[in-house]
Amino acid sequence: MKETVYDIIKFIILGITTFILLNIIESTFLVTYLKKNLLTIQLAALAINVSIFSLIISKIQSIKKTHPEFNVSSILKSLKSALKEQIIIIVIGILVLSVIDSFISKIVYKSITMESILEIALIAIFYNTIQIMWDTGDGMFHLVQAEERISK
Repeated sequence: MKETVYDIIKFIILGITTFILLNIIESTFLVTYLKKNLLTIQLAALAINVSIFSLIISKIQSIKKTHPEFNVSSILKSLKSALKEQIIIIVIGILVLSVIDSFISKIVYKSITMESILEIALIAIFYNTIQIMWDTGDGMFHLVQAEERISK
């Protein structure tokens, strides 16, 4: 739980930093791109992860056949948790995209617009999606290394 809170804070800080830098250089490219494509990026990442998770599970099962003492429950729990996290992030992305085009985004409080907050959220969600893909790739490398250690 502590790590999840840390990750959320990290992505929000990255989102704020990116948002400020984009405002300094007066660029709307990333936010405009994410408004149009974030959901597509997230669903593509989900499809990739499901495929890779299937491959990982298949590899784990073949390792388990030759090494029955190999405990896979924590790995399977981790994969399930990662999948849940990704689906939650997709739902949050849908909510942010829905609200960003509504009257709610026009609310201003002490010179901070709700639209700015939602744009920061879009950027943070995008960074989270990149992190999920990184973690999946990293998991594949760990699996290959584990398989090499076991086969020795």
